[in-house]
Amino acid sequence: MGTRLRMRMHSSRRRRRYRSALRSQPQLVPFQTTYQKETTAMKSSLVMVGAACGGTGKTTSSGILHTRLLGLGLTASYYDAEPGLGDFAQLEPRAKLADLRELPGQQLVVDNIGKTQISVADTPAGGLREAVLLFKKVGLLDEARDGKFNLVIMHVARPEARSLGEGKEIRDIIGDAGQYFIVKNHVGDLQFDSWEQDGPFAAELRMLNSVSIDIPHLPGHAMEALRKRGGPFLDFVNDQNQSRLLRGYVNGWLQDSFKEFDRVGLLKWVAPSAG
Repeated sequence: MGTRLRMRMHSSRRRRRYRSALRSQPQLVPFQTTYQKETTAMKSSLVMVGAACGGTGKTTSSGILHTRLLGLGLTASYYDAEPGLGDFAQLEPRAKLADLRELPGQQLVVDNIGKTQISVADTPAGGLREAVLLFKKVGLLDEARDGKFNLVIMHVARPEARSLGEGKEIRDIIGDAGQYFIVKNHVGDLQFDSWEQDGPFAAELRMLNSVSIDIPHLPGHAMEALRKRGGPFLDFVNDQNQSRLLRGYVNGWLQDSFKEFDRVGLLKWVAPSAG
């Protein structure tokens, strides 16, 4: 057999083995396609925490939500929209100051929706309704209604007509563009019992029961120690230099609050991809 013929036969065998090896390889899926599907499945949320006036436990309610998200390992952007006070920034040092009455603060919150999965804004007393009206004016409510992000309202109420009236106005403004929750924070001396038994108030509160979050009372000494230490609530619970008794009170208070969050399904709106 000639040398050229033998070379052609060997070359032909190599090509057959190569084609056979290719056919035996598993089908490869482009990585980029999978990545795009995962990204579009994630949905961001904006949580607005507010009240008609001060002394309702608004910032404390924001702090409990902050603690819950930290405990679940969820990353969020936090905004302290209380001009000149910055109480929420004392609980979360990374919180950015954003005065929602001014354009720079509005831009800071609105333009960053979606850049992190969760955004939480602690709004100034009496400023929640105005913030929602702003969202309507600039088209954010339409975007939320179209499913581009979740809008969550945590309205921290006082047992008075003004507070309940503000809640109704906010619900009327957002309609089906977001999810409204009423928060009754018992951490101070607010008395909700008589409110819940008063005719007109009681009827509306019963209607809101499925979206009503009850934050239990925390004994005064425990709250005082919690505020004095500053920083995230979870740091207080884990601080061995603090009173074991007071840490136990705070931990129990947080766990009961988390159960309320779960009862009304708050986290399904705030962190839809967490579950």
